[in-house]
Amino acid sequence: GAAGGGAAGGGAAGGGDGGGAAGGGAGGGHGGGAGGGSASAYCKSCADSTQCGGANNFCLGFSFGNYCGTDCSAGQTCGANARCVSITDGNGTTIGKNCVPLSGQTCGGSGGGGGAGGGGGSSGGGAGGSGGGAGGCGVDTWANYAQSFFNTNCNSCHTHTGEFTSQSYVRSIKTSITSRINVGNMPQGRTLSTAERTRIISYMNCNAP
Repeated sequence: GAAGGGAAGGGAAGGGDGGGAAGGGAGGGHGGGAGGGSASAYCKSCADSTQCGGANNFCLGFSFGNYCGTDCSAGQTCGANARCVSITDGNGTTIGKNCVPLSGQTCGGSGGGGGAGGGGGSSGGGAGGSGGGAGGCGVDTWANYAQSFFNTNCNSCHTHTGEFTSQSYVRSIKTSITSRINVGNMPQGRTLSTAERTRIISYMNCNAP
């Protein structure tokens, strides 16, 4: 069993301004980045819910990565481009409510900003904003990693259905699987180490290749 759920919007900012050129040249361009409340746990990149700054804030899995939602169970107002949704476990029981991005919105940390600021004079101005974001996909595949992971950790709870023996099935519910792992409701009867959790979530976020 495990938790369903949405995730957070807002986002880590991307880059900074490009530096100006010495000797009279024009300065550089602006680094790109999405706006967001940096002081808030909302939309903070996470591996598990303990990193989200509150007992009722959940680390939630999305197609664009794993990010913190923030509690709205007592009627707290969500920010711009966000909404309050119910978070459920694997049995469909509501375990809380979190602010998450509106449909079509993301947590905005995937793009690095940057632009070189060149100009006349003795030196060009360097630019370069850097945005936080999800890292690239690694070498893990169904054949060399995930099939064994699900066989070891999940099939004992699903022996009659054989759900987790199929890559296509795992891929079809990857968002649900990621959310359940993030809140600690999957796998049943075993706690994954941080390294194990990070690895399987990274695999799922890369569309379970």
